[in-house]
Amino acid sequence: MSSSSEITAIVKIATDNFSTLLGSGGFGAVYEGVFNDETMVAVKVLHGTSDKRIEQQFMAEVGTIGRVHHFNLILGFEKLHEIAVGTAKGIAYLHEECQQRIIHYDIKPENILLDSKFCPKVADFGLAKLCNRENTHMSMTGGRGTPGYAAPELWMPFPITQKCDVYSFGMLLFEIIGRRRNLNVQLPDSQEWFPRWVWKNIESNGDIGELMEACEIKEGNRESVERMVKMALWCVQYRAERRPLMSMVVKMLDGATEIPQPSNPFEHLLDHNSTIVAARVWSSTWTDDSERSSVVTDQSKLVVETSTTNMENCEIEVVCTST
Repeated sequence: MSSSSEITAIVKIATDNFSTLLGSGGFGAVYEGVFNDETMVAVKVLHGTSDKRIEQQFMAEVGTIGRVHHFNLILGFEKLHEIAVGTAKGIAYLHEECQQRIIHYDIKPENILLDSKFCPKVADFGLAKLCNRENTHMSMTGGRGTPGYAAPELWMPFPITQKCDVYSFGMLLFEIIGRRRNLNVQLPDSQEWFPRWVWKNIESNGDIGELMEACEIKEGNRESVERMVKMALWCVQYRAERRPLMSMVVKMLDGATEIPQPSNPFEHLLDHNSTIVAARVWSSTWTDDSERSSVVTDQSKLVVETSTTNMENCEIEVVCTST
């Protein structure tokens, strides 16, 4: 086995003495490198620090990546749809196929890398957490994730589930659809926050025609766009229990399963006199230790509360299924 000094020398040669900076963050900088066999690599170099916590977090990222082996892990509209599906498959693998469930906590465009064939790779596991499959909730201290993509529960003192990654994927999906950042203060107020504009457009018109025109999407992609829009709206539901599992997201984006009409994911932003409608709760059925089918069946309850004067009166029914 090579010594650390030999490895350092090899890395310096591969990166041309760390001459090509790809990016930097709180932990350190990332440089482009090429080995003798023409394998391209990204090399992360920690900032000089004696902080043991940063070193431990970095090692947690390296350890997490070492446990993961999957085609969709580590980046016309048809290609964008493929990227969305591939990213969903990668996250579903982390949640439902690894030996231990991995919650990423920081799904965002910067952490989805694309290879030379535009195959998406989920990257940057610096905030990731491992949890046993029997643990459905996880306690945590301090906020995680990136504002604008992080689920609302990540900023609250409540246990967390894998559904926080589902929310982040939904926000990412909106940006894929719009081919823009979700927040753009240079646009008119009504279009400033893209997810809310999409919902208002769908709610008022019941059609995605205006959205497709605004995003310059061809008519031939209507079916894919409609699926992506519905899925994004389900993924960013304010209540975590309303969001689907990532395996279900994959099936629905692929067209293997129909997508129910989404409810308003921004109802918590309404005033207390507004009507609250359609709170669908997703459930999953486990078949055995190795296989799980996630479906929307008549176990999923559609609850309608009309003309409420207080949002706390909105009934949410959670269906629990036996293992």
